[in-house]
Amino acid sequence: MPRAAQNTGVTGRDGASDAEAGHFSPSVLYAAAKMYYTEDATQAEVAAQLAGFVSVFGRQPTHLDSHQHQHLEDPVRSVLVEAGERLGIPVRSCTPDIDHRGDFYGQTGQGEPFPEAITVDALLRLLSSLPEGVTELGCHPGAEPEEGSSYSSERPIELGVLCDSRIRAAVKSEGIELLSFEGLSGSLAS
Repeated sequence: MPRAAQNTGVTGRDGASDAEAGHFSPSVLYAAAKMYYTEDATQAEVAAQLAGFVSVFGRQPTHLDSHQHQHLEDPVRSVLVEAGERLGIPVRSCTPDIDHRGDFYGQTGQGEPFPEAITVDALLRLLSSLPEGVTELGCHPGAEPEEGSSYSSERPIELGVLCDSRIRAAVKSEGIELLSFEGLSGSLAS
């Protein structure tokens, strides 16, 4: 049976540009992953973000990821994979047996509008193509446009599509089980 996990994780925080103290902004983290910061500095940042998450939510995260997939390059990739293994939680696009689908997204890779990707028909095609096993469906719904976001007007469109009765019917007819990463705990170890 295909299963689709909704992304419900916290993926970053703002902070000062002090890599030695384990605090730097997401934009600096992106540069660090590509050219400057060491694995030690990345480990310090990941440890600080995990500690911050536990401080705010009182529990470990259900999975690890990063904004715009910046964790797919080292040193962030290796540090997050190690942290995910230590915590027993998946890392987006790095954990075997969990696929990630990001094609329900209303922009191209260059940030140009791509409205045909966030229609009911597009999501129906995506759902009918899910393989057996666990697939994370990346999406960014919102009830209203998000002021200042480069992905603003698309959010209410996504929400409308996700709430469409035809999507609900397709989920049922395809035998798709909807769950969060928290709902996967335990089933990943088996």
